[in-house]
Amino acid sequence: MSDQSKNENLYLKWLDDTLSDKELDVLKKSEDFTVFDQIINETDSWSLPAPKNSYQDFQRKIKKQDPKKGKIIRLFSFIKVAASILLLIGITYFMQYRFFDTTQYSSLNQEIKNIVLPDGSKVILNSNSTLEFNNYNWNKNRAVAIEGQAYFDIQKNKGDFKVTFKNGTVKVLGTQFDVFSHQKFTAVNCYEGKIQTAINKSEYTLTANMGIKSNGNTIEETIIKSTTPTWMSNFTSFNNVPLQEVLNSLSLKYGITYQFENKESIQKVFTGKFVNNDLDLALEMILSPLSLNYNKTDSVIYITYK
Repeated sequence: MSDQSKNENLYLKWLDDTLSDKELDVLKKSEDFTVFDQIINETDSWSLPAPKNSYQDFQRKIKKQDPKKGKIIRLFSFIKVAASILLLIGITYFMQYRFFDTTQYSSLNQEIKNIVLPDGSKVILNSNSTLEFNNYNWNKNRAVAIEGQAYFDIQKNKGDFKVTFKNGTVKVLGTQFDVFSHQKFTAVNCYEGKIQTAINKSEYTLTANMGIKSNGNTIEETIIKSTTPTWMSNFTSFNNVPLQEVLNSLSLKYGITYQFENKESIQKVFTGKFVNNDLDLALEMILSPLSLNYNKTDSVIYITYK
């Protein structure tokens, strides 16, 4: 769960008066706690007339009061109630704006989407991928979450930039890098500058032409020979990469799943490329050099020996 989601849950528990002392200490460290605390303290100081014998008491007070004065008291009570309602509406709007003012981009099969973030940073989103970020306080909290694959060109001298994904995070100041997070596979490649990444709770520092990848069980450092990710062109290229990793990239690009008829096929490695706009041709380019064939049923690809 992200820090933002944790804070949202803590605020809700705070308003419901179910927050523990330890959770309250955590909440007090958040940037919005002072504002919320002031609002809550102000509303707690307000009070309405007690309901006990309210009608009889009200009648007696009316008889004793000067008519003009009574109007002023009734008007003042009305103003307090109206102000309470308006403040509660304001709190609700503020919370919705703070926590739920998000922007989301998604791409379709074989689609590559270009995105410009509020600070001018650029993102290229690969097929069947999603990018999401909160607009609130963006300049002080540049953070996005992705599923799938995306290439980032981050504006420099504007503070930290954070990318979160299923199995980890990337933190940078200003650089160019690529993140792949699909099913159990994760890969982070640095093309320019320097980044810090955490995958499966292990931290790494990557500079230009360095990469890191994980299949969920093992983590491997890699060398990047291209200046930009090949998937942004007409082809996606690989050099001595496990077949399962190649098919996982194909799965993301075309929105398909795959199964191996023989488990020995999983051990094969692939060097070459596949096209990004024709699934059947892409499968031929991958499987034919490895003496493999395929059968296709709907969106499932069955890998077989020739």
